[in-house]
Amino acid sequence: MSDFRLLLRNLRPYGWLFGFAFLLMAMVGLFEAGRTALLKSIIDLLSTGQNATSTGLAAYLDVPGYLPSGTNALPVMAGLLVAFTLIRGSSEYFSNVLMWRIGVSVVVDLRQRLYEHILQQSSEFFTDHPTNTLTTHIISDAEKVQNSVSTLLADLLRESLTFLALFALVCILNWRLTLAILLVGPIVYFLTVKFGRILRRTAHRTQEKTEDVLDISQETISGHRIVKAFGMEAFEQGRFYRALLDLARTQVRAARVIYLSSPILELVGVVIAAAFLIYVQQVIRTGGMTIGEFATYIVAMLQMYDPLRKLSRIQNYFQQSFAASTRIYKLLDTHTEMRDREDAVDLAHLDDKIEVRGVSFKYRDSLDLILKDVTLTVNRGEVVALVGLSGAGKSTLTNLLMRFYDPERGEILIDGLDIRCAKLASLRSQISLVTQDVILFNDTIINNIAYGRPD
Repeated sequence: MSDFRLLLRNLRPYGWLFGFAFLLMAMVGLFEAGRTALLKSIIDLLSTGQNATSTGLAAYLDVPGYLPSGTNALPVMAGLLVAFTLIRGSSEYFSNVLMWRIGVSVVVDLRQRLYEHILQQSSEFFTDHPTNTLTTHIISDAEKVQNSVSTLLADLLRESLTFLALFALVCILNWRLTLAILLVGPIVYFLTVKFGRILRRTAHRTQEKTEDVLDISQETISGHRIVKAFGMEAFEQGRFYRALLDLARTQVRAARVIYLSSPILELVGVVIAAAFLIYVQQVIRTGGMTIGEFATYIVAMLQMYDPLRKLSRIQNYFQQSFAASTRIYKLLDTHTEMRDREDAVDLAHLDDKIEVRGVSFKYRDSLDLILKDVTLTVNRGEVVALVGLSGAGKSTLTNLLMRFYDPERGEILIDGLDIRCAKLASLRSQISLVTQDVILFNDTIINNIAYGRPD
């Protein structure tokens, strides 16, 4: 799936709002071009004292031609200028508010979906994905997606529609001249695409370097006692500094690409304008254009440059959002969650015993078995303590009983039922766990004590 389609997938639940916002953005472009088109009649009237005669499609832009004979056209055109400006401004305001609302709704949905997906994954998933990486996806990457919808997509559509409306206006004024200018269009397109591809690669590297800095800082701050005990402060400081330098270099490379694109496109625009002035001089001398048409064409061309310049920057920033969106959906496509079997049943309350039969297990990143052919029986009412050295597999056996992992070989049975045939919710609801990890949730003490059993 293309990056843009991946981004638009988030908008599906808000299609009607997006459609209304799109209509308002189209009105922004139309009334921007309409306001500019009024300049033709105003300038012709002020420069000659009467309406100049236009030829071809440009004649349809003569406002006095639509008024009764003898009407003072200038007050009418001044009123239209104010009305067009008011409509354009109102349309822009409401379209921006709607797109921002859509963006906020999208990021709420995306963060909730990410959070639910992450919580459902197996314990191995959390071993492979550091906490900082996961929180970066939920906060930073999701925020980039919101920005792409609320701001970048809105700007892209509004500026594109404005550009198209102004382009239609310059074609009406002088299509031959416009056709000649289009010959340089492929150059601008090539430059925009080239800068976009470079920045996309740089955005990926920047995010990776940011995660490296977060990982190092979290590891060393959480394990500060170990760092101090082994006298590794200088080593960790050097490692952190090198990670910061790598991140800074990557950010500088990204900035070079972003800020180089605008001056290059600006230079191309100035060259086009210079050639345009030479050509127009001949056209006016031969009566092919009025002064009003010439001035309006100049204004419209200058107005077209502004959306084009903004679109070049939008393209660059979109690449960063595409990179974030790709990372999010890559995570959402990762499925390691422990699932219930289709024939899974609810586990009844313990009536007889818990049996561990020939269980062997090793973690995915380990070569050696943590548990090997372990057999154990715990009858109802018995209290059993597992005693052993650190790493002997005490916690691992508990994790297998909770089905955080499944054994490599063997089985665990409760009242003769393999726990893999029981529904996870019913299994875990009957087990009380006090871990060696001290974790307090940001809530009241009573809610922490009653966690999982609010009743």
